[in-house]
Amino acid sequence: MAENQNAKMKVAFIDDERLVRQLLMNCVDWESLGFSVAGDSPGGQHALDMIADVRPDLVFMDICMPIMDGIELSAEIMKFAPDVCIIIVTGHQDFDYARESIKVGVSDFLLKPINPKEISATAVKAKESLTRMRRERREVERLKQRLEDNYPHLRDRALRQLM
Repeated sequence: MAENQNAKMKVAFIDDERLVRQLLMNCVDWESLGFSVAGDSPGGQHALDMIADVRPDLVFMDICMPIMDGIELSAEIMKFAPDVCIIIVTGHQDFDYARESIKVGVSDFLLKPINPKEISATAVKAKESLTRMRRERREVERLKQRLEDNYPHLRDRALRQLM
């Protein structure tokens, strides 16, 4: 079944500070960028449950949170939702955080204070990347199906040529 090309992608926000989550949800017109706000969470197990439930395409997340930091949480999310695009938004400029984030599969790393134009540009870039990746995956699946469908014919033809 083909995906609706015009379907909105879902975005979620994870930060232990409620006001930061509210700011992220309201600093950008998500609808105009082709997103619907799917949920928000203060982190930890709540965040994992929310991600499993709403299956967002894009997640904006803080690094420094109690119980489970953003890097650990990203690694856990990637185990069951490897296609989600995670953007870390943090006040920490430590390069080690960025390096560790990339190692676990985080797509981008933004520094606070929150800049709406930067958030928008990053979301658009992520959407384009996800769209391209999904299109390529569909094409690979289509080609695999064609090969499977034609395999008996190709095998018979190869056998005839060998004889």
